[in-house]
Amino acid sequence: MILYLDSSGLVKLFLDEAHCALARLRFQEAEIAVTSRVAYVETMAAFGRRTREGGVDALLLEKLVSDLDRVWSDLFVLDIDEKIAGQLAIKHGLRGFDAVHVAAALRIRRIRPIADIQFLSFDSRQNAAAWSEGLILSTVG
Repeated sequence: MILYLDSSGLVKLFLDEAHCALARLRFQEAEIAVTSRVAYVETMAAFGRRTREGGVDALLLEKLVSDLDRVWSDLFVLDIDEKIAGQLAIKHGLRGFDAVHVAAALRIRRIRPIADIQFLSFDSRQNAAAWSEGLILSTVG
């Protein structure tokens, strides 16, 4: 199975929060894990937000960044397909980077049309768009 992780799925690999066990299980089950280049920035921003809010101290932040960098080197990282993402943003009313993630997952499907590709996100609007575009949601079941 090819697992596409958006930043909400990626964050759950590192922070203990709701649904982190599911995200970690799907990641372990995946033969290949894929994400978009923007996921690194979004994940780092989430770590920073948690630090500002007091849930992550400086020592844990350093570990989170190190862990992300280690996992990042094992991910298949896609560049942005801005035209398709822009179309998806309009069609589904998505925020910019949410549309980028759906566009990237659709790109994998175009490259490997017969592969089992699952989309892992914990954003309901993004999941609805991914489902509408024919992607399999990894958060179901």
